[in-house]
Amino acid sequence: TGLSSTEIIKEVPDLSSDQNVFWGDLRKNKSDRVDCYITVPINQYVNSGAYVDTLTFKVYQGTWTNSPNPADLKETKTVQFIVNVDQFLYLDAGVGNVGNYMNLDFEEMEDGELMELDLRIVSNTNYNVSAQSQNSQLLVHSDTNITTTSPYEFRVNNKAKDLSTGSVVEILTNEKSTDADGDTHVIKIELPDPVPHLTKGNYSDQIVITPTSL
Repeated sequence: TGLSSTEIIKEVPDLSSDQNVFWGDLRKNKSDRVDCYITVPINQYVNSGAYVDTLTFKVYQGTWTNSPNPADLKETKTVQFIVNVDQFLYLDAGVGNVGNYMNLDFEEMEDGELMELDLRIVSNTNYNVSAQSQNSQLLVHSDTNITTTSPYEFRVNNKAKDLSTGSVVEILTNEKSTDADGDTHVIKIELPDPVPHLTKGNYSDQIVITPTSL
C-alpha cells in the first residue's frame, strides 16, 4: 500500500504531523540514530544505467508544531544515492525454438514451402542479433552416410541473410532500447522451387540465434 500524506517527510514550513519529520530529544553530548530506507518499486521497465538522486537532511532545533524558521537550522548534510539498473535482454522465437536454438524441420518438404516465425526481443539497451547455421544453410539428412542436401533461403524482415559459411552472421542491429512489449522481427525460411532431388528421409538444420547487448 502507498504512504498517506501524513507519512511523508516534508520540508519546513509544510509540516502537518510529527510523521513528516524525524524527531528526537537530544541532551548534551548525546546522539540519536535514525534508520532511513529507500525503496524502489518493482516491475519498472527503464533503460539500463545509473540513476542518481541527492537527499538533503536538515537538523532544526524545536518542534514541528512551532514551525521552525531558518534561524532554528543547526546542520545540513547531503547524501547522494545511486541505483544501478543492469542490462536486460530477452529473446523469444516462439514455436520451433528451444532457448536460442531454432530447429528447422519441414517434415514433408514441398517445392517453395515457407516457414515463418516472429522473433520478439525485449531489451533496455541497444542490441544486435546474430545467427549461425549448423549445416551452413543446408538441410541435411539424419543419416550422415547420405550426402544429398537441400539449400534454403533465410530472410529477416524480408532481407536475405547468408548463413552458408557456417560462421556467425549479424542479422539484426538496433541502436535503441525497446519498450516493455519488445520489438518483433519476422524470420522466413523458404525452400527452393523446385526442391532438388533428395534421398528419402529426414532433413533438418539447426540455427543458433544469439542476442547481444551493446
